[in-house]
Amino acid sequence: AECLDGSGMRRPHLVTGLHCCGGLTEAALRLALDHSACWAVCSCCFASLPQLATLSTIADELAGADAREKAEAHRADRILARGLAQATEFFGQARAQRAINALRLAALASRAAPPQRCEGWLLEFPAEFSKQNSVLCGVIARKNESD
Repeated sequence: AECLDGSGMRRPHLVTGLHCCGGLTEAALRLALDHSACWAVCSCCFASLPQLATLSTIADELAGADAREKAEAHRADRILARGLAQATEFFGQARAQRAINALRLAALASRAAPPQRCEGWLLEFPAEFSKQNSVLCGVIARKNESD
């Protein structure tokens, strides 16, 4: 869906994605932030399209803001979790997916520029439909807007 901004240019009002592989999930979230749009994005595999995974890099930087080696350790942990999130026979797969998606939402929120406020949340549908059952939802609002 799209609407006109103040200049008459079209911009998206809602960003959606179904089975957004790897970095494509993060690209969709960044698109929503860049256009102050709401979003509902279903993440999929966690390792593909790493060149689009800019929020993961931001999360690494946030975790290691005081030391480069902390950021590198965080990156190594994230890459390990990414593999676990794709391991369909691993009992902790859902936990790894939630952790990665929570990092993505935190990184996105850190990039909201005043007067924006980024509110994101994670929903899951039953795993019997798909093991990739996470839906990242959210809204970008002005900080002075009431809830």
